Parts: sequence; C-alpha cells; structure tokens
Amino acid sequence: MRCTENRSDRPIIPDFVKRSPLACALVLGTYSTGVYLQGPGTEVLGPVIVSLFSGGSLALVAALSVVNVVLVAVGLTLALRQGVRI
Repeated sequence: MRCTENRSDRPIIPDFVKRSPLACALVLGTYSTGVYLQGPGTEVLGPVIVSLFSGGSLALVAALSVVNVVLVAVGLTLALRQGVRI
C-alpha cells in the first residue's frame, strides 16, 4: 500500500483524543500534590474547589475560581516584573 492511498480500514483518531491521557496525568499529578499538602485547618484551594463542586455549591466554586485566577495573575505579574523568563 502506498502512502497516497486512503486507509479506510482504521479509524482516524484526532490528536486531542490521543493526548488526553497525558493531560489527565498532568492534572492529576498537580491535584494530588494539593491533596497531600491539605490537612486540618490548612485547606488547599484546588481540592476545596473540587469538593465544593462535587457537593453542588456552584456559586461558591465560581467565586473561589475567580479568586484563584486573580491570585495566579498577580503572582505571574510579580514574577514577570522581577525578570523571570517563561
């Protein structure tokens, strides 16, 4: 079979489907770090958002997500002003 022929016997899987397990592993890796740091009285924002979402408190999840975005933006701005290269 030449490269120019159509290979219709195998389905074409988009790249985002093939790479989604890698993205899932990266997200779970950062999430598990937050779970390990969490203790009584020292809740980490990521696991708190997930637990509130599973409990159905969507308004509180939205508010905490905005706080999270603001904190990341402030931290990134401060880092860039210090000369950190991304």
